[in-house]
Amino acid sequence: MRGSAARKSWRVRSWAPLVVLVLALGMLVAACGGGSDTTGGGEEAEGNAKPTGIQEGTGNRKEAAEAAAAKVAESPVKLPAKKVGILQILGSIESAQRAENALKEATSTLGWSATVCDAQGEPTKMAACGESLLNSGSEAIFVIGIEPSLIKAQLIKAKKMGVPMIEVTGQVEPDPNWSGTYYPDEGKAGQILSESLMKKLESVEGTAEIAVADYPAGWGHARTEELEKAVSESGGKVKISAKSVTDAANLVQGTQQTVTDQLTQNPNLKAFWFAFDSAGQAGAPVIASKYAGKEFPERPWVVTFHADLGTIELMRKGEINEVVDVPYDASAWIGVDQAAEYFARETPFDTSPQPSYGGFEIFDYAIVTKENLPPAGQYREPKNDFVTFFKTKWQEEFGK
Repeated sequence: MRGSAARKSWRVRSWAPLVVLVLALGMLVAACGGGSDTTGGGEEAEGNAKPTGIQEGTGNRKEAAEAAAAKVAESPVKLPAKKVGILQILGSIESAQRAENALKEATSTLGWSATVCDAQGEPTKMAACGESLLNSGSEAIFVIGIEPSLIKAQLIKAKKMGVPMIEVTGQVEPDPNWSGTYYPDEGKAGQILSESLMKKLESVEGTAEIAVADYPAGWGHARTEELEKAVSESGGKVKISAKSVTDAANLVQGTQQTVTDQLTQNPNLKAFWFAFDSAGQAGAPVIASKYAGKEFPERPWVVTFHADLGTIELMRKGEINEVVDVPYDASAWIGVDQAAEYFARETPFDTSPQPSYGGFEIFDYAIVTKENLPPAGQYREPKNDFVTFFKTKWQEEFGK
């Protein structure tokens, strides 16, 4: 598949701890998921309310998921009760809450107890949380989007203790001490969005100039490298006239200033690409204000990733035009399933970020525009009902 080499190349890069922290936060902002019919979407993130994330469905999609689970379920076996930990990177943001809630629901379904330690976005607290969860007797620890460099000592300690540490929700640096890491294919998402953007720009007369905001993380590079390939293959039709790297320490104001400067210096820009969805949320209103009352191609086309609730509202206003969405919180269910099979059968953790489940598609990738937005306060409905799939699988295998 195009971009496979690009998805490997980021692994050799290293980042300062503060930058790595924000990279991890960026992964988590990528919210996606539920729908209006069968896999109920989240709540509006107001006050202390936490979005529920994807829920099990009803009707035909539920029946299809049940049938798919029955085909892959192994023979019944006893699943031991376990006490697990959840190492939360930053519990105050919507996508991290969704990941946490997915882990809680999945582990509760298995009858396991879960303890959450919220690192509140601070590197020292990430390590302290890992240490606390290990010392309190956690028999497995699920890590939400934290880079291994920030919890290196705890990863090594957990491996020596025989405690699996499983990372979910976002692409992170590989480390031999992870038991498993599970997340969507960001290169594929980048390829889908870049192809759609190239098609949109075909209607522009002459060369279409675009601005690209990359992000210093593996998932960010994997996305943008696909765009750069598409631009190079456009035969000069599309040109990157402005390029920036989102400032991790000055995300909102820094992005807004960069966008303002790019619009001033490049008045003929026809599109903005934001590899990081939060940067897209920050920059899009600046573009909309500059081109108030205008539409593409008089106004630049704005693209980013994930139909997050905040992004959906900007799309409803016409400030963000297009995103690629993927139900990243499905990775929490994968991680719990891998742990259950390990404890019940001593099955090794799958080394693929997207394990195969008999052809049942868990991560689906979809273009979302203003024309196909979900109802207000809801997430996009994923192609398959993965919550019902895993619950049915566990009922067949563990009686849970």
